Amino acid sequence: MGIRDAVRTSPPLTAMVVAIGAWFVVIATRTFNSMDSVWTASEFVGRTAISGLVGLAVMLGVIIMLFVLLGELEESEPGPEPWVPEEER
Repeated sequence: MGIRDAVRTSPPLTAMVVAIGAWFVVIATRTFNSMDSVWTASEFVGRTAISGLVGLAVMLGVIIMLFVLLGELEESEPGPEPWVPEEER
């Protein structure tokens, strides 16, 4: 029921997170297909394998953060408990 809660809580934000995630997956696929092979010698300027791998790592990090954001959207409670809980009398 997590995705249902996220859509019910904030449909535009959920749609935006899913769209951004899909866009990053497309860009990561294009980056992977356009970079040179890791095993071939290439110049150190341009679309090298190392720059492609760094770009893929950054995009993977953004996708993971989007999954975390989507997980937080699924929460139905408004926020965390107060830092200093009140003592019961």
